[in-house]
Amino acid sequence: MKIEVKFLATIRVITGESSIELSCTHHDTAVTVIQMLVEKYGNKLRQAIMNGTKLKSGIKMIINGRDIEYLNGLDTKLKDGDVVVIIPPIAGG
Repeated sequence: MKIEVKFLATIRVITGESSIELSCTHHDTAVTVIQMLVEKYGNKLRQAIMNGTKLKSGIKMIINGRDIEYLNGLDTKLKDGDVVVIIPPIAGG
């Protein structure tokens, strides 16, 4: 199955891409996506979004418009065609 992952702001700068398509299995979860992304983009991405085994404070992971915090967190299962967005904290004034 295929999912799309979109990157915003500083995450886009780290990856050098606005989005990618990943091939997943029906057993994959949000944490699997993070593992695949870290494998592809390296430790700099891990440091930007992860704090140990959890997302860093302020990092949002959205699946089909819903924050994983209100689903099953990093254990949220993926489905074919899902759109995942990783949003870093954004400051402004």
